[in-house]
Amino acid sequence: MRDYSASQKTITNVYPGLFELMTPETEEAFVRFIGYLEGIGDKDQLEQEFLARLLDRLKRQSETDLPWFTSHNAGHSLRVLQKMQRIMFESPDFLSRIYQRYDLQKHPKKHDIAMLLGSFVALVHDIGYSEFVNIKNTPKHVHAQLGAEVVDTHFLQPLKQLLPMALSTEKRVLTAVFDAVSYHNADDSRFTSRGFKKRLISLVKRQREFYGLSKTYHPASIKEEPFLVLLRFADNLDFSRNRLFAHQQSELYLHLLDSLSVIKHNVSYRGSDEWAAFLREHYLDQMKQPVIDHRFSESEEFRILKHDLESGEEPVYPGGKLSLMATALLSALPGDFSHVYSNYIVDDVRYQRRADGNYVAVRFASDSFDAAPLVKNYQLKRMAESLTSCSMAPSRLVDRVFINSISESGEKETFPLSAYTWMHRPDGGSITKDPFLTERLIGPKW
Repeated sequence: MRDYSASQKTITNVYPGLFELMTPETEEAFVRFIGYLEGIGDKDQLEQEFLARLLDRLKRQSETDLPWFTSHNAGHSLRVLQKMQRIMFESPDFLSRIYQRYDLQKHPKKHDIAMLLGSFVALVHDIGYSEFVNIKNTPKHVHAQLGAEVVDTHFLQPLKQLLPMALSTEKRVLTAVFDAVSYHNADDSRFTSRGFKKRLISLVKRQREFYGLSKTYHPASIKEEPFLVLLRFADNLDFSRNRLFAHQQSELYLHLLDSLSVIKHNVSYRGSDEWAAFLREHYLDQMKQPVIDHRFSESEEFRILKHDLESGEEPVYPGGKLSLMATALLSALPGDFSHVYSNYIVDDVRYQRRADGNYVAVRFASDSFDAAPLVKNYQLKRMAESLTSCSMAPSRLVDRVFINSISESGEKETFPLSAYTWMHRPDGGSITKDPFLTERLIGPKW
């Protein structure tokens, strides 16, 4: 591993907690990113200033990591970084597409530039969460647009100074970085397609009116948007138990969240006072049930949660008086159980490249397969929807999913990705030729 003592000092000064979120694999990936940053030019001071700015944003992202969602802290960004670098290393076609798209074929540092930009996009794709928490009642998907605004305002000009590229290439590259962050979650075909549209980067801060901003669908081609395709691929490989907070892995938390999953309600947004009051009473009633009381009443977490619920404190985050478990439960929505549990039962998701050049996704799951198919496959459906939004022109990025659960015949199960996408297309038609098969595999549309 190369020496990165100057950058280590920058990390220690700006975000020392980053070391605690690193595994040996993600640390190696981060060191490689620093190597690319230091290798594209001879601008030591600018490089360290750029790194410090990035670390500050990753720190804010971790400090505002909302406990009712799966974790979107810097640890997630590091894992996406490691997965993206691996894909780029093992798939020369991705690098060649980047060279072609941005006229880098003859550039002496084309590899470092491509790897630097891919690594940067991976690290910053979720920095909009630190902005999202400050805008009440804003839909979660807006974090992508907010993150793109942060990239626009704080990073594109420094990147422009660091990258040794021609002006024509520079503009397209900076636009690609902005768009990759802005559209990384625009991968659900149930929403209206906006198509591919080039943007000119403006460092003028645009007005933030997100209340009426609708989610849109933005399919991506490796030919036109290789960084966006790479980001969606790597981001969707990071769903497993690693994404959960400690309180989300508690049996008590899962049991109580499951009790909420069957409730129908008319509250339009998370965090309203009337919804939090209803949840407090619901959970207190659940904790009086014999099955709950028998299993958990002697535990310390049960005592703390009961005290928090009875206190009447508001679930303010960050900085509130309640425990993370109480804050998360009092901010929960019924659909959260599917999201949390589908991560809880997965040990790892990886990909493999076949001889024909296509990819397959492989899920390594725990033995907890007692949940309904809709619940246990929730995140696989989202991954499938995201990956089918990406094309290798003309083939799909990924065409099959393998699961390591064993079928009745004793064989590993394998399904085409279409079986994991949503029950209906936006036009109302079935996504498979056999609607019964679709429903049997993924359950009714939730």
